[in-house]
Amino acid sequence: GTAIAVKQPTAHSTTSSLDGHYTASASWAGARDVVAQKELIMKCKDVMTTNVSCCLPTDAVSEAARQMKDRRIGPVPVVESMASRKVRGILTDRDIAVKVVAEGRDPRTTPVSLVMTSNLVTCHPEDDVEGAMEAMTGQLVRRVLVVDELGILQGIISQADVATRVNNAKKTGEVVREISAQV
Repeated sequence: GTAIAVKQPTAHSTTSSLDGHYTASASWAGARDVVAQKELIMKCKDVMTTNVSCCLPTDAVSEAARQMKDRRIGPVPVVESMASRKVRGILTDRDIAVKVVAEGRDPRTTPVSLVMTSNLVTCHPEDDVEGAMEAMTGQLVRRVLVVDELGILQGIISQADVATRVNNAKKTGEVVREISAQV
């Protein structure tokens, strides 16, 4: 099976790798059924969006929110630098609503690093798409960042990517329903 990495915010686990990511094998019962029906296994690289807008931890939240509006995108990955594109977190509209607006912070002066989500769900470009779908369901997220072995951003997979690029309407519907019911 394929492993999906979940970056934990604490260092109390004893199963960490050198990059701070923790791996957990996902349940592949659904994936095996699909593979048995389709002899072609789609990889994350086949469905991910590759031209991903990013922001820096030092950017003001208002700058990231403007990116979301202008580019009509959801969450914005937070990278160490635009040159390295090493992932440090992700900024979601929920992060902005709950951690900035609801707490009365000024989005023009609040750095992204203060309110971003750092507990990440990631996958590798060569992982099976079914694994990304299982990760979305298991972690109750609508998007999964695709990173290489060094944690460098390669792309992002959203529910929409899965719905439009994977020929498995039943499984896609299950993922969307499970995440939407719990979020």
